[in-house]
Amino acid sequence: MQAIAGVIDRDKSLALIRAVHRATRGNCVVHDKPLDAPFRGAANAMPKTFFMIIFTGDIVKVKVTKICNHFGGAIYRYSESLDVRQATEARLHVQALELRELASALRQQRHMMLGTAAEQYGIWLRVVNREVATLRALNMLSYDVRRKVFRAQLWVPTDAIGELSDGLEVAAIRMGSETKSILSLLESETDSPPTFLRTTKFTQGFQGLVNTYGVPRYREVNPGAFAVILFPFLFAIMFGDVGHGSVRIFVCSLN
Repeated sequence: MQAIAGVIDRDKSLALIRAVHRATRGNCVVHDKPLDAPFRGAANAMPKTFFMIIFTGDIVKVKVTKICNHFGGAIYRYSESLDVRQATEARLHVQALELRELASALRQQRHMMLGTAAEQYGIWLRVVNREVATLRALNMLSYDVRRKVFRAQLWVPTDAIGELSDGLEVAAIRMGSETKSILSLLESETDSPPTFLRTTKFTQGFQGLVNTYGVPRYREVNPGAFAVILFPFLFAIMFGDVGHGSVRIFVCSLN
């Protein structure tokens, strides 16, 4: 008596049994049992079925082996000696225990690593954002090779020049730089200054609504000041609810 044992996809087990019986004309015994636990040796996560085919003769063995390979069954070595099977079972039991201990140690290590990463995530995120902001600012500067300094031209509100100068001085002291930043005022006759509109938490919602239609140019009249009064009034005319319009703008300003 000879035997072939292995596993196969559960949806192919019935077809395998029928094909074996037809090919051997019923001269074999097939035992199958669905595996409830997940089969870790499988290449996919499909449910598996264990099968064992008992037969006699080498010709039948060749046919059965070909049929099992055709249906994608995984064949495992099955010894005819009882002592060899018991030794194999004991060895596999020891390997299973070692794998369980290894999996437990890996889970603990992964938990520790993820816990450490979670604690350091806020610091990493702040450092990365700071570095990105620094590189983004440096990309907008031009480097003077002769003087070995960075140069930048920017627009700043007139009443914020003193604040900018103080900020540059504080940054130089904080970084321990021996040289201070030089701030020079330039007169531009060709470039048009960008629009700068001061808003508060209450008026930024109205200004955002006006900006959706177009941002006013430099020194143009800002319609946002009129929208503070006119938008709730027009909303009340169209929808009959001035309170709804006011609350909507207030919520937009909070966002």
